[in-house]
Amino acid sequence: RGAHDLLMFHEHKSAVLFFSAGKDSLALLLLMQPYWDRITVVWSNPGNPHAETSAYMGRIRELVPHFAEVRGDQPEWIKRNGWPVDVVPVTASLEGAIGAGTPPVPMVSFMRCCSANLWDPMRRYIAANPASLVIMGQRQGESLRNRMRDAEVSVIDGVTYWQPLHLWTADQVVTYIESKGWDMPPFYDVGAESSADCWNCTAYLDHNRSRLRWMQRERPEMFAEIRPVLDALRARVNEHGRDLEGILNGAH
Repeated sequence: RGAHDLLMFHEHKSAVLFFSAGKDSLALLLLMQPYWDRITVVWSNPGNPHAETSAYMGRIRELVPHFAEVRGDQPEWIKRNGWPVDVVPVTASLEGAIGAGTPPVPMVSFMRCCSANLWDPMRRYIAANPASLVIMGQRQGESLRNRMRDAEVSVIDGVTYWQPLHLWTADQVVTYIESKGWDMPPFYDVGAESSADCWNCTAYLDHNRSRLRWMQRERPEMFAEIRPVLDALRARVNEHGRDLEGILNGAH
């Protein structure tokens, strides 16, 4: 990739690399090591990380010459808006409170929570800094992708977004990290499939399942704080599921 990388850095004198505690971010950071002096590594911290994630980011902070942290306030946001979930029963939403009364455990789309506490701080950082190149670790094969999903290079509002791992597979990412002598980021040893942004996240259950099981086993006092949300979500979803079954099984 050398010639292509040099061209990118010739066109853009400074760059931002958004870094999470995921395997793709680590592979990207290691791939960009020859250009670290031109890159500011930025951690968008939603505001409620695992202790293991904070310790890992401390290691990265000491490793690279330029590091910045931007923050959301996820705990306060949840107090005001509700818990992030994958499926929002209307009767559990604040909007639904108009007809159903305030839900005991209010729930909201995880997209709103991530937008407010993860993505908005990133956007504000880009707007406030002169770097015209943003480097990200997204891969085309991921199930969770941003709007630049179909191209390695995109230009939006005058900013170039570059995704050097665009065509990499998950196996290639792991092999590359191992070839550089690095351990995987936190929680991959217990089966995690993605970064750990907020310890109390009650969404992304397809990706988050292994971490939540680990927490239930190893940190039961922490799991006890989110158990009521998961129980309430299950009860609401099951209730609507029974309604659907009654309709569909009777529709012959």
